[in-house]
Amino acid sequence: MRALAILKKRDEFMVQLGFDSRCIDLNQALIANVDEIIGGKYQSFGTVEGVLKAIDVSRQPIFRVYNLLTNKSVKCYFETKLLDNIKEYLEKRVSVSGIVTSREDGEKIGIKVESIDLFPQEKDLPTIEEMIGIWGGSK
Repeated sequence: MRALAILKKRDEFMVQLGFDSRCIDLNQALIANVDEIIGGKYQSFGTVEGVLKAIDVSRQPIFRVYNLLTNKSVKCYFETKLLDNIKEYLEKRVSVSGIVTSREDGEKIGIKVESIDLFPQEKDLPTIEEMIGIWGGSK
């Protein structure tokens, strides 16, 4: 709805939406309402964890990190100097830190990347036997 209202604002298209014999006027008020409902309201320093699954450098460079439990994504805005690392981390579990934008309900929707760290892969983690040795136990 927001994207359609922006197109109408630029007088590039005429768009009418109707439901139950009513028409909705796509205007600035609609854009403000959509931003109010789905836009981020709060910013704080934080971390987002998940699998890096998408990279887009067509406009502002972003990648998306998908939460392993909810499969919801967070847009991660980054500087192009990080692109090589980010490409290397594609399809891997990462931890991204920076300024997080969240909705009123606490859902994280975006982050301005300050750092990105790769989690070790499962094959690189210690075995149970190795951990018992670390704790001083016996086999």
